[in-house]
Amino acid sequence: MWVVLYHTSESKQITNLEALLPKWTAQLIHMGHLGVIIFFVLSGFVIAHSVDRRRVDAPYIGWFMLRRAVRLYPPYWISIVATLVANRHAAMPSYPALLAHMFYLQDLLQIQPISPIYWTLCVEIQLYLVFVLLLAIARSFRFGGTDRRSLLIVFAAAAVVALLFPTGLVHYDILPPGLFLRMWFTFLAGVFAYWAFDGTIPRTAFYVWAGALVASAIYVHYPGAILSGVLAALLLEVGRARKLCEWLNYGPLQFLGKVSYSLYLMHVPIGGWLMAFAFYHLTPRTASWESFWLLVALAANCIGAWFFWRLIESPCITLSRRCKPSGQRVGSLLSRVA
Repeated sequence: MWVVLYHTSESKQITNLEALLPKWTAQLIHMGHLGVIIFFVLSGFVIAHSVDRRRVDAPYIGWFMLRRAVRLYPPYWISIVATLVANRHAAMPSYPALLAHMFYLQDLLQIQPISPIYWTLCVEIQLYLVFVLLLAIARSFRFGGTDRRSLLIVFAAAAVVALLFPTGLVHYDILPPGLFLRMWFTFLAGVFAYWAFDGTIPRTAFYVWAGALVASAIYVHYPGAILSGVLAALLLEVGRARKLCEWLNYGPLQFLGKVSYSLYLMHVPIGGWLMAFAFYHLTPRTASWESFWLLVALAANCIGAWFFWRLIESPCITLSRRCKPSGQRVGSLLSRVA
């Protein structure tokens, strides 16, 4: 919802309302882009859990990416159609541009994005792939099932690389547009928090790395890196307190969590179109009307996201869970029969 408010503000749809808000409130809305940092940290934490102690090899990587594709691609593609319909008066992108969008390549190919939110998905797919590739490399060199030396070496190198950019040691300008390295530290923060929680790495090592991230981010004034380190530490400590399944376990928050991907995909075509239509055709641009239409748009976003989740995303989740190597499917079937 923070990201939704941010995009509403950036599109200049609540300028009169913002002028009446306390300064700290308006500043908080304008910091809503940091919500994406939260996405990436949580993603690293959850993905590390999902592949925990699995045999990560070439076949597993293929099935892992297939499950991710089945889970993420169809809702994303449909959101592209919805965005094009909502912006039907704008110029239609070329077929190569549409093809690049279908496979999250538009930023890497420096193609004008159809929606300003899609860059995060382009990065997310790269983070998934690079993470499981590094796991496969690390686990291919280990000796025995409990040996962790290669894992620690590979990801110690990854941790150093991740710190180069938010600390200012290496400038982002040297990176090609759309490359995952810009957000690598956020994802690894979540991964390392989970590994410190389950004992894969020492907690001390995690706190040294997270402390270096936060300290350097404070020095170079990088709020996103500060948030990454603090959130990762919070996840670790909540996990150690055995509260991961209890904190924030309230109906409205769980609803927003369930539909969060659908809400993210659809809030621009739903809420953005609704507010633009209202101000062009229904009411004047005043603070009162902006407040009214903002509440209507937020409600419409949530309702639309629920329908989108129910009709599109949920079936994709179910289908993705069936994407397993044949041996795993047989084992799962036998366990259910037993």
